Amino acid sequence: MRIVLSGLLVLVVARGAAAESARVQYEVLVGEFDTAYKSAIEAHAKAASEQERMSASLARPKPHEFAGRFFAVAEKYPEDPAALDALMWVASKCIFGPQAERALGLIARDHCRDERLKDFCGECSRYGEPFPAYEEMLRAVLRDTPHQEVKGATTLALADHLKMTKETTESRLVKFTIAGGAPLSTEEMENVQKLKARDLGAVLVESAALFQKVIDEFPNLRIENNYPQNAAELAKGELFLLRNLSIGQQAPEITGKDIHGKEMKLSEYRGKVVVLDFGSHRSCGVCRQMYPYLRSMVEKSKGKPFALLGISVDDDVKELVALAEKGEISWPIWWDGENGEGPLASKWAIRSMPMIFVLDRKGVIRNKGFIQPGEIEATVHMLLKGEVAATP
Repeated sequence: MRIVLSGLLVLVVARGAAAESARVQYEVLVGEFDTAYKSAIEAHAKAASEQERMSASLARPKPHEFAGRFFAVAEKYPEDPAALDALMWVASKCIFGPQAERALGLIARDHCRDERLKDFCGECSRYGEPFPAYEEMLRAVLRDTPHQEVKGATTLALADHLKMTKETTESRLVKFTIAGGAPLSTEEMENVQKLKARDLGAVLVESAALFQKVIDEFPNLRIENNYPQNAAELAKGELFLLRNLSIGQQAPEITGKDIHGKEMKLSEYRGKVVVLDFGSHRSCGVCRQMYPYLRSMVEKSKGKPFALLGISVDDDVKELVALAEKGEISWPIWWDGENGEGPLASKWAIRSMPMIFVLDRKGVIRNKGFIQPGEIEATVHMLLKGEVAATP
């Protein structure tokens, strides 16, 4: 009996030492990366010349250069909690490429049942680009996890990723059309074709169903890395955007008073190509920098079925009137209040500015986002000719 107990004690001690070693190795790696990164940032801030700033920037540690050492920890101690931490570090820091794909694949293969995946899987807009390895990992976790909170978080993240995949593909199709395909690389074109083959309508339906599932089944779930943190509230907002403000959807009506107090409706401009510009003179420097271009676009479009309409967010209406009187603003503008959370910006879920929507003559959204001036003009020109996004 003593021999058996002694053997068990040795085994427990050995496992404890291995666990401590795995955790220590992981934390040393994280500390080494963070220290090097902080030092490079401080050197950049103290740099007295452009050459010194360049040297400091080049000295920043590269996550992909550390990835192999994190993989070594995960592979040496596959059953230790530090293994998942190491893989999540790589997947979060390396973003795209073979290291991220490998890390996500290992998470999907070995760690789907881990309760700590809640925050990692639940963080929306983690990659911001269609990434098959990430989608595959989310689907694997959703299939295998026994934890309700992980299931809810993963459902939300998959819904968000599918929505982003649909919108990114549609945006690239617009760019392909207005520029003859030049802006898209061969890889981008291949990705667009693959996603088109999936049927973007089906992607929309699945995304919407997943958002609704979060609303119905996880009303109290909170995910710290998202805003709002309540998953159901976030899902409600995203579902509205998906169903009402996606490319190809009929733009919702806008009614309100312009900066002179006159009632104005978006539907009054039906029959014209419309550019909607959500912006702020007070808090958005980029918005102010666009004024000369917007004035030029209005001037060049005289006599054409076109309208530029602004929605002013978080501004003093008297200041806007003064700008109009000086000629800095030469287009109609709805005033949406001074608190940054006016009814129009809230309804259209405006989270950054400038936010542009380009509508065709029937009021259908054909392009959206933080669109550069050249792309705005090219989209308008395309729609004035009666064209829509083509299939590559």
